[in-house]
Amino acid sequence: MIAAAASLLAASMLAQPAQSGPARAARPAAGPPTVVTSDRLEVDYAKNVADFTGRVHVKDRSGDLFADRMIVIFNPADRQVREITATGRQVVIDSPGRRAVSRKAVYTANDGRILLTGDPKILHGPNAYAAERITIFKDQDRTIFEPRARMVFYSDQGPGFANDARGLPAAPAPGALRKALP
Repeated sequence: MIAAAASLLAASMLAQPAQSGPARAARPAAGPPTVVTSDRLEVDYAKNVADFTGRVHVKDRSGDLFADRMIVIFNPADRQVREITATGRQVVIDSPGRRAVSRKAVYTANDGRILLTGDPKILHGPNAYAAERITIFKDQDRTIFEPRARMVFYSDQGPGFANDARGLPAAPAPGALRKALP
């Protein structure tokens, strides 16, 4: 989710402002676009920074990100995303079957790492995970919960499972994460 937004932002926002002259042909999209909306966007080309403020929403094919503010820092040499920091009262990263909630999420492009801090929690089906810091390594399919890691796990026959033919876990109700984890 954050990585997809990063690639879109790198390709479009920090390209230098258009100069007068002939119009360029639009490139066909490889898939559905990533759409970033906010109350305000300020791009500082000299500092290689894009600052989205107020009701930030990033939507792409892998899910949604919601935050109060998102700052994108670009590498000056190649204009590729170096780091994305999303902050707010509640930063939410939604993807099919999973939801991460924290007050701060930092994506670093060089290692594909997402660091969640500020009361971070992850819901995966009926299960909930929490710690003081959650580090997700996107390219390694690995997550570290530390310190004070906590997991609320339901067995395949226990509460939280739907009565459908596939036996898949039911999606948790809104607010269930706060009830499950102190």
